[in-house]
Amino acid sequence: MEATEIIKKTQENIEAVIAGVASRYFSFTHPETGEDWTIRISNHNANPQRVNENTISFVVFVPEIENDEDSYEAMTINKKNFRSIDNQFALNECGEFEEEFVNITECLEYVLNL
Repeated sequence: MEATEIIKKTQENIEAVIAGVASRYFSFTHPETGEDWTIRISNHNANPQRVNENTISFVVFVPEIENDEDSYEAMTINKKNFRSIDNQFALNECGEFEEEFVNITECLEYVLNL
């Protein structure tokens, strides 16, 4: 997968999470090193037991939705308690960085050395 495709697919998945999807993942082989990588985009922090050093996680902090006490969300573990992992980055509800990077392209170029 080319660098431009990785950036485009990441942006598309960020837009999906903003629209209401809880999590999206995709994997690719780094175009220069041949290493396998996974990009995770979600509305909550990553479970440290499900990622490795070749995972990039973007957390989009979308506004909270009120849950019915009987809903599935109310029965799941509290994902907000997952500790931070390496290569995990926070995005606001518009899918933009508030610190660290100017945009997704700059972040991916930095982490992946594209």
